[in-house]
Amino acid sequence: MIADDAEFKKKLTALFIETHSAEIQRLPATLESNDLDHIKFVIHKLKGSSRITGAAKVADICLEIEQLVEAKEQEKLIAKIKEIVVEFNLFKTNNIN
Repeated sequence: MIADDAEFKKKLTALFIETHSAEIQRLPATLESNDLDHIKFVIHKLKGSSRITGAAKVADICLEIEQLVEAKEQEKLIAKIKEIVVEFNLFKTNNIN
């Protein structure tokens, strides 16, 4: 049973990475075009799936981004978008077998 759990987590993590990689990489351009509604949509989806797959730091940054979008804190949002791209790529690197 434990091996099955490990295999399931591995597949779930791979699906998470595959599903979100492109949209994460597009976030800086989306912010540049000031499409805050789309950022909010992407980040909300990412937050939930990050928690499920164990990408806790990605999920925490998502929460911060949601708050910054609501507050329209553009300068802080730019920094957090850069941070989430880096953190997602780090999670991806650490979880690709």
